Amino acid sequence: MKDRDNGNTLGEADVSLRDQIRTRLPSMIPSVKLLRLRLGPALGPRRPDLDADVTLPTGRRGRLIFEIRAFVSPGRVREGARQLRTMANTMKGACPILAAPFVSPRVREICREEGVGYIDLAGNCLLRDQDVYIERIQDRNPSPLRGRPGSLFSPVASRLSRTLLEYVRGRPGGGLSGRAWKTTLAELARTADVSLGETSKVVKRLIDERYASRTKQLLSLDEPGRLLDDWKSDYRPKKTVRRRFFSLERDPEKLAERIGSASARLGLPYALTSFAAASLLAPFVRGVEIIEVYVPDLPSVEKLSVAAELREVSAGANALLSIPYDPGVFRPTQLAGPLTLAGDVQIYLDLSVSAQRGEEQAAFFRAERLKY
Repeated sequence: MKDRDNGNTLGEADVSLRDQIRTRLPSMIPSVKLLRLRLGPALGPRRPDLDADVTLPTGRRGRLIFEIRAFVSPGRVREGARQLRTMANTMKGACPILAAPFVSPRVREICREEGVGYIDLAGNCLLRDQDVYIERIQDRNPSPLRGRPGSLFSPVASRLSRTLLEYVRGRPGGGLSGRAWKTTLAELARTADVSLGETSKVVKRLIDERYASRTKQLLSLDEPGRLLDDWKSDYRPKKTVRRRFFSLERDPEKLAERIGSASARLGLPYALTSFAAASLLAPFVRGVEIIEVYVPDLPSVEKLSVAAELREVSAGANALLSIPYDPGVFRPTQLAGPLTLAGDVQIYLDLSVSAQRGEEQAAFFRAERLKY
């Protein structure tokens, strides 16, 4: 099956969605009267998947062209939206619209930025065409696809994405091959500490969205860079609880060592991340001002802050003790001298959402450490 970006090939899921959209279209966009609906070819040169002549609420005739996407991810929708807009520009007066089972808030945001409308089976709708503006928002997906995770980057699913991305380069060793980690589902599930059933669901979605492929019993991650790009687009710091502290120890490396030593005395797991971790592995931005450390839970924060002589503050912090959205952030960790650091993927994600040149450090860290 061809990639949708290289042609107009429709997969089975896309065809099924197109049939649903075609049947329900008159009720999906309020105040728009459908005059004629044409189906695009399943194969051949790139053309709209659906092409509709309509009467708009102002009484003016209009033309809507639709791109059908059964699976939509934030990392790929921007490119698809630009292609759809380019196609619309070649059809004078055509209004481009993305159609999907569910358009998430992030995908809606990208569509707005790219000047593309959207509709979905949940009731979300955006149509902007000269003097017409129609928008309807439904944030909850009332009909999630059965047997598929809501996101590849939800807490449990992200353990599998992280595991594949961490091991894709043949590190930390064993059973790896080139750019693709060839593994069985059982090995992946065991390494990520995820049930075999959940692993099977996530892997199915990875294959459906063409991040991975499967030959016989072996799974290969084929597009690690695209998977990481999509995770970065989805990643939000609000998923993590952060407590701010101040220490009289102003040297960041010594402060990290103090927290590490206190964690060891208490028997608490921890992992340094963001700028402080990057400064030990692939430094780019000089002058680390705040160190960020993952700890498992709130009791660990309380114990560690006392043992490391940290005082909680509302401003002027030089240490963040963060409770992760999922314990998967500790799988894997790595050592830099006496300090325990988060895995490279987690460090990169945390840098990507950091202020004060976080994007620059993230880009350098990715080039130096991840290499995809």
